[in-house]
Amino acid sequence: MNQTTSHSEATEQSSASAILSAKIQRIAALTEERLVKVEERAMRAEAKLASIEARLAALSAHPTPNSTSWRIGAPLRLLGTPARRPSSAIRENRLASGIKRRVKALVNHVARVIARHPQAKRLAIAALSMHPVLHRRIRAMLAPPSTYVEAGGTSPLNTSPDWRPLTFDDLPPEARRIYIALRAATQG
Repeated sequence: MNQTTSHSEATEQSSASAILSAKIQRIAALTEERLVKVEERAMRAEAKLASIEARLAALSAHPTPNSTSWRIGAPLRLLGTPARRPSSAIRENRLASGIKRRVKALVNHVARVIARHPQAKRLAIAALSMHPVLHRRIRAMLAPPSTYVEAGGTSPLNTSPDWRPLTFDDLPPEARRIYIALRAATQG
């Protein structure tokens, strides 16, 4: 029995050493693969570094802000940008919309400032009452969006005593039908 026990122990030891040897070989193979991948990454990083260094050298050959040509050309660059913007706006037929947008923003800003000062508001209303066409145009510019009016908001320069927020009854029949359909779709 001792011989069979020692023989089975030897078999177990040899199979354990074979398993251990297989594991070591697998670990060595994985380590070798990882080493190859790391070396490939290092080579790519070195190539990228060389590319960046070449671009840096090319950029340093161009004029810098401290060079004479750069300083002489600065006024031309400053004048060129504002001159190019309107010309491109004219070419693309957006000059009027750009001017209108800027004027609207200015009028809205002035209206907000005036609305905070009652005396200035009275003066502005008095001045605008002398020019009814201008008064109507400015009121149209300052008119709040319809959703704001429907929520019960008021215009900062609203001076008309008969002004009131829009109601459902004020809508045309087609608009009422669309409103009801939209409301049903969002609630249902």
